[in-house]
Amino acid sequence: MPRQTIALIDKTGSISSTSLRAVAAAVEIQAKRDLQPFWDHVDAKISVLSANAKIPTGVWPVYIGANLPGGLEGVHQDDKGVPYANVEMAAGEAWKLTVSHEVCEMLVDPTLTQAVYGPAIAVVQGQVHDAPGQFHYLVEVCDPSESADHGYVINGQPVSDFYTPHFFDAQPNPGTKYSYTGALKAPRRVLKGGYLSWRDPVKNIFQQLVWIDSDTPTIRTVDYTPPAGAQMSREHIDRHTGTSRLLSHTHKNHPLFLRAAKERGE
Repeated sequence: MPRQTIALIDKTGSISSTSLRAVAAAVEIQAKRDLQPFWDHVDAKISVLSANAKIPTGVWPVYIGANLPGGLEGVHQDDKGVPYANVEMAAGEAWKLTVSHEVCEMLVDPTLTQAVYGPAIAVVQGQVHDAPGQFHYLVEVCDPSESADHGYVINGQPVSDFYTPHFFDAQPNPGTKYSYTGALKAPRRVLKGGYLSWRDPVKNIFQQLVWIDSDTPTIRTVDYTPPAGAQMSREHIDRHTGTSRLLSHTHKNHPLFLRAAKERGE
């Protein structure tokens, strides 16, 4: 498999080169050691570039900036076939978790269009259940368990949990790993702070299972009707939902960040 080079670029001028390199090294370990055994087309070299450097051909940039539009703390997109990501810089170490999140999703689905058919789901009395029919699920490996509550630490740096291909299994099976940390216990579910997006091919609508601003998971319909036969894309979801994730605003004293700092000896 070809190795993809990804470059972290600090546009804020507030991140030390030592910290940026440490994050790059940790996310590279995550990609090779943790992500690749489940998603075998993934291989990456994570580097660092200065804000005014010319981006070499074929390198996927991850820009760390401020005040992303739409209330998002991170998003990966595509510019004429070249994936890139923007990450919001906020107080504390949440940006590191977001970098991991976006890099994992870029590597698994660089075109933002990968989707998998699986059994439909519904919410009944606040609980998610399988339902008749099939949904076309967008492959965004970190979204369902993206909260810092489910992250882990590599060499003193916080990184994101991600789901495995078994996340789309038709039935749960004992001993099956649905996410790297084991936080996800069944296929096609979300944890507090996460969400899952799909297209209902019968109704021709986009929907999301969301558990962010409510006490229980809810399903909402995206305010967008795709043209018949249109390919589902993460860009459609982002543009028409305004989904505001809370990852970048995770409290600086979250246990994950404290654990990471302790591992660094701070």
